[in-house]
Amino acid sequence: MASQNAYWFHPNLTAFGDRETQLPFDLHFIKAAVAPRAWFNANGLGDKLNVEGSMVTWRAASVVYDWLGVKERCAQWYREGGHDQGARDWKTLVDFADFIFFEKPLPEPDTFYQEPWPDLPLHYSWKAPR
Repeated sequence: MASQNAYWFHPNLTAFGDRETQLPFDLHFIKAAVAPRAWFNANGLGDKLNVEGSMVTWRAASVVYDWLGVKERCAQWYREGGHDQGARDWKTLVDFADFIFFEKPLPEPDTFYQEPWPDLPLHYSWKAPR
């Protein structure tokens, strides 16, 4: 991605393009650091930009949200389609915002906490303290 869209990234990040495993942090940490504030991610199941990895990082962040007692504030939503954001994505984002800010119930709550690839390894080692 950095070779075609380098303007999306800080110059210091592009040096890790072929050395991702040497990054001092990744999306697991970034999503978890947002807690206890709300996190919502909308993905197209046909997106070629690692939607499986998005689910794995969501799982890791969910451990932190659960530990803080706000697991429902960390959501991910999947739909048919690719790497585009359309009216369905925006409506779902607004539904989640209404849930967070106005305590309105989520329509179809299970769809906000999907794991389309449940057999993927966790790729993280942390556990919440007891």
